[in-house]
Amino acid sequence: LVTVSNEKTKRTHFYEPSIDVVSDSFEDASSTLRELVTDAVEKRMMSDVPLGAFLSGGIDSSIITGIMSKLSADPVRTFTVGFADDRYDESDIARSVAEYNDTNHTEYVVSSDDVREVVPSVLGQLGEPFADPSLIPTRPPVFAPLSVEVTSPVVYERVTREFAP
Repeated sequence: LVTVSNEKTKRTHFYEPSIDVVSDSFEDASSTLRELVTDAVEKRMMSDVPLGAFLSGGIDSSIITGIMSKLSADPVRTFTVGFADDRYDESDIARSVAEYNDTNHTEYVVSSDDVREVVPSVLGQLGEPFADPSLIPTRPPVFAPLSVEVTSPVVYERVTREFAP
């Protein structure tokens, strides 16, 4: 964090990670992590409204989708935003994860025109610097059709936030 006042600049850290030494075996640590993530997903699946998972095809959303699928009696609703430009599109990976977990999968394709349309309104809503590449494809109007299908498509965001500092 950089603070400027009276022509003086002060640089401070607003967060210092703590690293605790753990003497667990790899197997014990893996088991503990699996339990923690499963518990976090299960907590966020308690809902009286339809839920869905944003499936990017990355490790986090793939793990969460897999756990949701194991915990749910019905197929999990998954949603992916793909890009019309193949250089940026990773929806094939998300589709593979959805097929593996037998989800009810929906894909939306975003064009460069969609991105240009949404950038000014999205940037105006931010109150701080934000560098998450999912910012544009997960915000209305690009992702607006999702709100018709599920009320709470944020299982992924809720779970990952639990592990954030």
